[in-house]
Amino acid sequence: MSEPWPESAPRDLDPVARAQSRVVAGRACGTCTLCCKVIAVAEFDKLPGVWCPHCVQGKGCGVYETRPTDCRTFFCEWMHTTSLSAEWKPERAKFALVVGEGGHLTAFILDHPKVTAGVSISGVFDLAALRDSPHVNDKVKLTEKEIETLSPMRRPGVNKPLAIAYGTGELPAMIASSRDYHAYRSQAHLPGDLVPVANTNHYTILDQLRLPDSVLTRAVLQMVEYKTS
Repeated sequence: MSEPWPESAPRDLDPVARAQSRVVAGRACGTCTLCCKVIAVAEFDKLPGVWCPHCVQGKGCGVYETRPTDCRTFFCEWMHTTSLSAEWKPERAKFALVVGEGGHLTAFILDHPKVTAGVSISGVFDLAALRDSPHVNDKVKLTEKEIETLSPMRRPGVNKPLAIAYGTGELPAMIASSRDYHAYRSQAHLPGDLVPVANTNHYTILDQLRLPDSVLTRAVLQMVEYKTS
């Protein structure tokens, strides 16, 4: 589970209020709908990587005012981070920057026709690792079918550039996950670099995006260039 960036919300708020309190003033989802495919929504039995039946592409969420908690508590980092300019809004960038599960989700939706490239940051690419972690799977209760169909390591590779970044201070299992997935893609001759980010971990790696010349910022900007090439 990811920790918030430094501009965090009070921890005594309920999850919806906490997520909403971090939204940058003046920003709104509007017509951006990428999260309508990215996230899982339990109330609708919607899996990640599948379009929500209530999504009206090009217009927004068709049930925005009554959307469930899974939707109300999810915001991409463009919505939460002042330093990210308008070019980082997913409908313009063609990718969503997400803390925590974002590494997995980026790889999962790489096949979307509007996505030209991606950067997976600190991802878990074979969900069997979560099944084998009792304190995690007690809550998520992954089935074998879900592990097979939702793990990027178990799906056909997508021939689009995907940089895979991880912090060198992460847990060995997290580091191995990124390295193994990069090796899996490399064996299929799929494009994308492995990007180790020195002296960072799962909770601090995104702070590097505040540095204009960091290795992570350069990796993201390199992927952005593909949409105009």
